[in-house]
Amino acid sequence: MAGTFIGSVVAAGAVWIPLVAGLGAGVLAPPASAQVVTSPAISSGSGATIGTAPATPFRWNQMEPFNPRGVQVPDGLLGDWLYIPPGIVFRMLPSLTPDPIIEVILMPPLSGHPTQSERFKMQWPLASKKEWSEDRALVIAFHPFNVSEQSPFVNSDLPYVCHDKGWIMLAPLGLSQAHFGNVNSQGSLEAVLAFLEPLLNWNRKRVYAVGFSMGGGAAVSYSMRHQSPESPRIAAVINHTGTMDLVQEYDSHTASVKAVLANDWHFNGTPLTNPFSYERVSPFLYTGNVIDDDVASVCNVSPHTPMYIHWNEADPNTDLVMQTMDLVAYLETHGATIQTDITNVPGKHVWSTLDVTEALDWAEGFTLANTDPTSIEMYADRKEHYLYTELIAPASSTSLRHYEVIVSSLSNQFQLISVDNVESVGFDLKRMGLDTTTPLTANVFPEDATTDKLVLRGYPAMPSSVAGAPPVTWSWNAVRKEVQISTQTPGGTSITVTP
Repeated sequence: MAGTFIGSVVAAGAVWIPLVAGLGAGVLAPPASAQVVTSPAISSGSGATIGTAPATPFRWNQMEPFNPRGVQVPDGLLGDWLYIPPGIVFRMLPSLTPDPIIEVILMPPLSGHPTQSERFKMQWPLASKKEWSEDRALVIAFHPFNVSEQSPFVNSDLPYVCHDKGWIMLAPLGLSQAHFGNVNSQGSLEAVLAFLEPLLNWNRKRVYAVGFSMGGGAAVSYSMRHQSPESPRIAAVINHTGTMDLVQEYDSHTASVKAVLANDWHFNGTPLTNPFSYERVSPFLYTGNVIDDDVASVCNVSPHTPMYIHWNEADPNTDLVMQTMDLVAYLETHGATIQTDITNVPGKHVWSTLDVTEALDWAEGFTLANTDPTSIEMYADRKEHYLYTELIAPASSTSLRHYEVIVSSLSNQFQLISVDNVESVGFDLKRMGLDTTTPLTANVFPEDATTDKLVLRGYPAMPSSVAGAPPVTWSWNAVRKEVQISTQTPGGTSITVTP
């Protein structure tokens, strides 16, 4: 499936590149090489059934009606849509600034989902205004509940501030107006970034996430779940009164909204029938009125992902205000880099209480660091790289896995502590700043009684010894240049690898 998806992205890029080049130069009509047609060619090439709706002219709406069906591909000639078969539909929009704005629909599999289409809007600086620059930032704007990706454009100053800074602004729908940062919505954003990254020039160390309400929670969630050095990571997050506890959010909604959240492409069940679907994307969950340390994945961004946290203390959504204040207190105890901003506007739960210029000026001061932090705490929800670690084999696929790492390069050792629900975790010793040409020590302190396997990468030759107290079993993989060590020691063990 992954190979098919990447192949689709590359194939689409072959026609997208000249189109973007033409639009970037201010040419509204795409070149003939793009093979664009102006009559509907509604086929994704994937065999999926594509939802369609009559094409309509575009207008910037302050508030769109709630649409539980997700993205409907326009069928007809109205609205200035252009079609690149198979699977891409787009049109130029009336610009809010001197920079152009484009609306794009990606059908499956380009959308990152097997049956649902994804839509996004994007504003980018004209080449005539500023040379394409490796220093240009990308701002990903996450919309609130019950509206679409138009919201950051028409209800905030983001397009104007991004124009002034010469930055790209990307606003994804996330497959749904009620996605709440679910796994499918995050997969669709992965697909959009994979589609755009070869085609647009931005600084990969300056990707900023900003979101309001549902979108604030989604911005935090996307950042905490995407810590792999191999994929786009978020350099700083701007969270405006974001939804942190999705179980509490589900419980607060009407029966009709609960039915949408429980369908198979949102959360595929309720918090009672499928709790992991909510836990894995919630920045934290409460037990009573206290943040549960066993379900607090927001720790993944601490201390290395700065966060600007804004709320209106007179916001009528008091639950979200409390979640935001609890988020600040929790991150402060975990050594996070945070900046708080508080206003008092009675009765307002709106984008505009956030000073976008001030927030993006703050974010502009941060880029992804060249080195990872020496101390990390990770809540992993899937097999993936998390900074210099990799969850290789979870003990369970339906609950969060947890571990903490403390690195001491001066003594050439690291500690793996609070290991829970993990079978195998890998370590990139070079990224950790550790030396495999001298004796290296790993101290392991699990919380459960399962066998833990450590995979230490960076050993081109078999070590002369791997010793542990109590004893451990080990092997060396010459092809992968790694040492695999197994231990089952609830009381902890100290392992020394001697080259």
